[in-house]
Amino acid sequence: MKRWIGLLFAVMVLINATSTLVFAAVTVDLPLDTGVVIDEDGDSVSDIFVSSGSVTGDPVSPGTTFYIRIMEQETVDFGHGDVKVSRLLDDDDFSFKMERDRGSRYLDSVKYVDRNIDGAGRAPYIQVKLKKNSLLDEEKLSFDVYFKAKRSSAGNWSSGDRARIRFSLWVQNPRTDDDYIDVGDGMVYEPRSNDDNYITWGANEDIASLEFEGDSDADKFYAKLSTKAVRWVYEDYGDPVDAELFFRDFTGNPQIPSTSRATLTLYNPFDSDDYDRWYNDYVDPDDCYIYLAGRNGELSDITSYFTYVSGDDTEAGLPGWRAKVRTLGTYVISDRELPLDNWVYDEDEAHAPKDDVFVPAPGSTNTTKPTRPTSPVKPAPTGSKDFVALASVLGAASLAVVALCKKRK
Repeated sequence: MKRWIGLLFAVMVLINATSTLVFAAVTVDLPLDTGVVIDEDGDSVSDIFVSSGSVTGDPVSPGTTFYIRIMEQETVDFGHGDVKVSRLLDDDDFSFKMERDRGSRYLDSVKYVDRNIDGAGRAPYIQVKLKKNSLLDEEKLSFDVYFKAKRSSAGNWSSGDRARIRFSLWVQNPRTDDDYIDVGDGMVYEPRSNDDNYITWGANEDIASLEFEGDSDADKFYAKLSTKAVRWVYEDYGDPVDAELFFRDFTGNPQIPSTSRATLTLYNPFDSDDYDRWYNDYVDPDDCYIYLAGRNGELSDITSYFTYVSGDDTEAGLPGWRAKVRTLGTYVISDRELPLDNWVYDEDEAHAPKDDVFVPAPGSTNTTKPTRPTSPVKPAPTGSKDFVALASVLGAASLAVVALCKKRK
């Protein structure tokens, strides 16, 4: 009888230990401001919605930064009574963590910050930054952030207790079939099949245009044009000859879904009111050069691919350089010849800028950019550490039962 009483005691110890491990950590929703989601200027961000412990967005543009306010005056209950949320924000007692789930390559960073964003005073926020990208279709991004107790506090919380926020976002670039796109806007253009398409990129004035007839099943493409300077071009080529350079970078260098080669026009930046206002100097277009930026830090002279046309020959009424293309690259317009050191442009090779954006040769049909396969990041199963500890306790308890039984024989 004593042997069975001892065995029963050991089993009770085992049950008590396992129940402590399994049920000790509690997860609750973190109270959030369910009102307006704001950006870095304090302006509201549309299509992102907040409930207690949950943030959803559909669609959210790549490159977006937004802030979710934490309601620090609210309370949560881990099973020991109400705890003010402001106590969870103390990094002496709680640590801020993130668990990635899906689409993490579209996420730049997630932080807990204490800032005065909207002018109403400092407040605690979760800051979320999304990466810029050239997505054509929507992609799911999901992850959890939480404040996790570092140690137990009698009557308040146990070690491992968490106050969590679940994020579920659909990331998608804006789409358009409009004929005018602002410079710098990351837009996905949806061309008209079996019809004429005409796109103009501009800011204060038109910068470039593209004309093509869409094929029978015209695919959409990323149609962002940037005019920001490519630093390595200036450092390696522009500075030695004191050249005036203008950049026309079609991000992602898309292939045009046309029945034949499209017509690209780069309007003359030296023949504009802005240039005359700042430089007040005439630049002969016949003395200008057009280069293609390449992956290896090289420029190729492609001036001969372009023909200079007057404003009478363009829909925008502006003069510029025109060429037939199947893909859009990264172009540099210079008022003088750059020192290429006799580097010869090979039309059979595809060159891309240093940032590894693919730029096919003018007229080339080779549009495949080599990519390295990436392995998805799989989050560790929830509570995996608890089960490891549980297995250890089970093993120890089993040994104790066996030893007790042997002793009583």
